[in-house]
Amino acid sequence: MKPTDSVDSYVSVNSPVIVGGAARSGTTLLSVILNSHPELVCGPESDLFRRYPQLERLSVNLPTWLWHVARGWTEPFRSLAADFGVSHWWIRRTWLHARTPAEFIDRFFSDYARRHGAVRWVDKTPANVKCIEYVFAHFPQAKFVHLIRDGRDTCCSVLAWSRRYHSDPLDIRSAATTWANWVQQGREWTDHPNYIEVRYEELVSASEAVLRPLLDFLELPWRDEVLNYHTKAQTNRPDLAQAHLEGVSKPVFSSSTGRWRKDLTLEDRRVVEAVAGDTLRELGYATSPTWVEEPAHQLVTT
Repeated sequence: MKPTDSVDSYVSVNSPVIVGGAARSGTTLLSVILNSHPELVCGPESDLFRRYPQLERLSVNLPTWLWHVARGWTEPFRSLAADFGVSHWWIRRTWLHARTPAEFIDRFFSDYARRHGAVRWVDKTPANVKCIEYVFAHFPQAKFVHLIRDGRDTCCSVLAWSRRYHSDPLDIRSAATTWANWVQQGREWTDHPNYIEVRYEELVSASEAVLRPLLDFLELPWRDEVLNYHTKAQTNRPDLAQAHLEGVSKPVFSSSTGRWRKDLTLEDRRVVEAVAGDTLRELGYATSPTWVEEPAHQLVTT
């Protein structure tokens, strides 16, 4: 068996870009923009930083592995293989040549970058925001980008996505709680020199003004391709064909900013602010000290 993370002493010399944030906060848009930079490659979500303990399942003997493959019991490796265009066998072989989970992650993404002619790799998975300690422990040269969006708009997007794709959709309280928790976990690293926050609202309203300092932080030269991301064929991103991701193939737009004002009911707003009001205010998103019920759920503040 491979050693557990408690004895995982692997430290990478690479400088990847790691993107995270609450679900439905705009991380996919940012990943597509970064994927358009000639020196970077960002594939689909891998979830490897959160799921690294499951890599131990690759250590089983070959007959057991064949049994698992034959019966479709090799998740999450089936999805990883399909999304990144590699075989189960390549994943298993890479694991067997790596000494630790962190080395496997480094080998996996470094090979992916080479195959796409990129200098550096990017991993965008929203849950990365929960794994920053692991990232910096094993990738001290990594640059972590935390994308933050108004929690009320995020909840709108989460609820719409959940209702469309799940038979048991999330409720507003769960969505607000998750948003606040994930944002707070990420912001514990605000003093780290390799951590940066990007606001979704600024990214979609003033893209160049946000992307120029971001690329400076990532130690990358400016390239106009990042503004024209929608004209590039994202051939390494099969995930973008999903209906709820189609918007990232269009020029940046800000129509989803402030959608909570029309999409959330008065009661939904009360719940969100009761659960996540402190985090919203800490981030500078104005909340409502006084509520007056109006037609069409209009909010009036005094």
